[in-house]
Amino acid sequence: MTYAGVRESFRTAISSLRVRKTRAFLTILGIVIGVATVIAIVSFIAGLDRTVEKEFASIGSSVLYVGKYPWIWTGKWYDYRRRPDITVDIADRLRERLTYAEYVVPEISDNGNVNYRSTTVEDVDIVGTSQDYIYIESAEVKIGRFLSEMENVRKRHSVVLGWGLFEAFGSDQKIVGRRVYIDGRPFKVVGVLARRGKSFGQERDNMAYVPINTFLKYARYKHKSSVNIRVKGRDIAEVGLLREELISTMRIIRGLKGYEENDFSINEMSQLLDMYASQTKNIYLAMVLIGALSLLVGGVGVMNIMLVSVTERTREIGVRKALGARRHDILIQFLIEALVLCWIGGVIGIILGFLIPFLVSAVTEFPFAISIKAVAVGFLFTTGVAIFFGIYPAAKAAKKDPIYALRYE
Repeated sequence: MTYAGVRESFRTAISSLRVRKTRAFLTILGIVIGVATVIAIVSFIAGLDRTVEKEFASIGSSVLYVGKYPWIWTGKWYDYRRRPDITVDIADRLRERLTYAEYVVPEISDNGNVNYRSTTVEDVDIVGTSQDYIYIESAEVKIGRFLSEMENVRKRHSVVLGWGLFEAFGSDQKIVGRRVYIDGRPFKVVGVLARRGKSFGQERDNMAYVPINTFLKYARYKHKSSVNIRVKGRDIAEVGLLREELISTMRIIRGLKGYEENDFSINEMSQLLDMYASQTKNIYLAMVLIGALSLLVGGVGVMNIMLVSVTERTREIGVRKALGARRHDILIQFLIEALVLCWIGGVIGIILGFLIPFLVSAVTEFPFAISIKAVAVGFLFTTGVAIFFGIYPAAKAAKKDPIYALRYE
């Protein structure tokens, strides 16, 4: 078929849709629903992936975590439970020996209540840490300063408040230098951190930071005596070297022999990212298949309508063949009509597929992302459905006997 013939087939297809508006609308509706479902699902998946990757990136890909327990358990709980605790002394020795590390920061936390004047905030995350915590977390001090090394050495009752606590206490600009009470014990406020927002759904502004040695001296925290140690590399390209150096240094500190297994864990964010990808892969596949199934249902409607159209236009087919139209001319004409139906539905579906996540995100703050990948998936699905479900009616039209078709009433 020539270019002029293809253009004429498109015109005929559009004219046919105009004549049978109600039927065309109902047919297109199935495609619209199917494509919108696929696009919306892909957009939600892309948005969720982008959010997770952003969260991991904000935490730092050059940071390794030394702990008593692994983040992803491969053994039995009591095997890890028997391991010796990680101590602040180990953090000090790592800081002295590691050549690829920029910061080595011990950390431990527990929930507690913080009181200032007549206001008490419950379930606050009390974090015991060192003076370098602010650098490894890329946090900003809004008022005052962060904890100092001397305050840690001397176990001073100093505290830095998160922005959420600062607001809960009336946003008092003069709070620095005053006392707040953490679980009934007085602490002098030395600073307030700028707003940090949420990370993986956890509020990071409802926190209070105290010297880790001060944290560990109270009896109520003795059961949490094993600390975690964050080790930030000087260069992200040297993380592998840092990991090897960290493992060998920890083995030396622990006095482990060559045949003995590590009695500590080296954790990193890439482990969680890999686990996230493996856990969600099948879920995402199932969601896309559900969307594709709804599109296939729309394709069945296209085939049904095209078969009805072929039957109604049997005489027209006979006339076209009598005037010299060949089989493939008829085949292409009806296939183009199926494509036009699906493409119109696809365009509307793509628009709705992006509009739905936008509205859902505006109401629920659920992340979504508009991507070329989503448009490509929608277009390819639509074209595939048009060809798959349109080829049979088109072939049936092309095979009609011209004499029978001319006599058809």
